[in-house]
Amino acid sequence: MEDRKNKRREIRSFVALDIPAEAKQYLKNLIESRIHALEGARWIRPEQMHFTLKFFPSFPLERLVEMRGLFSTLSGSFSPITVVLENMGVFPSPSKARVLWVGTDSLSARTLCSLANTLENACERLGFMKEKRPFVPHITIARFRNPRAVPPNILHMDNSCETIVHRLVFYQSTLTPSGAMYHPLCEYSLE
Repeated sequence: MEDRKNKRREIRSFVALDIPAEAKQYLKNLIESRIHALEGARWIRPEQMHFTLKFFPSFPLERLVEMRGLFSTLSGSFSPITVVLENMGVFPSPSKARVLWVGTDSLSARTLCSLANTLENACERLGFMKEKRPFVPHITIARFRNPRAVPPNILHMDNSCETIVHRLVFYQSTLTPSGAMYHPLCEYSLE
């Protein structure tokens, strides 16, 4: 009984940078140009697109106030970030793709990596486990239930999109049969 009670006080959550409407429209158009070429893809809805900075598979709700202080400090330490979306990739590899994503130019990537590393180090000081994998700034646009090969032409982009991200959000993520549902727990503007 006690285990169930504790589980209810822990949530699946993540810290993200939301992207503005014009970037979501750009990504929606990108998806529409590929939707028939990749059967079996579960395409991400534009309203759920973001840059994930840190994922918490089991976040204790009693630490939310503490995290709000961290996010407030962090958001005041970074200005709005100009991001250029200009490339595509897959995880873990083109021959066994499970995730299709859109990435950034190198300058945007350095700034996003700096923010993610600052967040990661601050969370580690608070006792949260540090992510073992290196941070790769990306926006997931599709997932594959079964690994599949993704042809190089699918990853080619004819143009890029420059946008400015300025919202840091801590989301609760609830898994449902129709996909993950995101609920913002707190939001901050990069200043």
